[in-house]
Amino acid sequence: WEAGKWGTFVSQRFDLRIPLPNGRAWRIDDHKGSWLVAAHSASSSSLRLRVFLESHAQNRTKCEARAREAEPGLPTPKVDQAVDDTDVGVIRGWDARAVSFVTPDTAQPQKLTGHLLVFASNIRKCLAIQLTTEAEGPGAQETVAARLVDAKERIVRDISFDHELGTPGRELLTAPGPAAPTR
Repeated sequence: WEAGKWGTFVSQRFDLRIPLPNGRAWRIDDHKGSWLVAAHSASSSSLRLRVFLESHAQNRTKCEARAREAEPGLPTPKVDQAVDDTDVGVIRGWDARAVSFVTPDTAQPQKLTGHLLVFASNIRKCLAIQLTTEAEGPGAQETVAARLVDAKERIVRDISFDHELGTPGRELLTAPGPAAPTR
């Protein structure tokens, strides 16, 4: 994670560009499932992202509910696990909330897993992001914390949507109604 140059992955399917640390080292699948899935084996990190198009205006709470309905396995932070919970300036132009939290591994006390969940809305689009990263040993806490901060500040905040790339922004969300009468 810490080594290497940042790169940008362009997803035509989701109409976005996402920066990634040590960019070339990520293995990305943007075709098989309904989620974009990226894995960085050197840091035991994974990123999952999905855009939902809805027929009515959304807010981040509705988007979170939609994402959890589609993916019941999304983790939910416990009150004592939250490291950061913010809704200010998460993604420019979006109603968004980012929550970072850490879970210890009960089988391996030296191992920590950090999570970053982002739920966002922009009119009729919903965005869900789940980033997970693991570290173990004496510096695990600092390593996981630094990756979570990087993920929020450099990955999530720098996501950009390029309406010229893909088709999601131009898909019909509802069936067209009858033509209006002309006078």
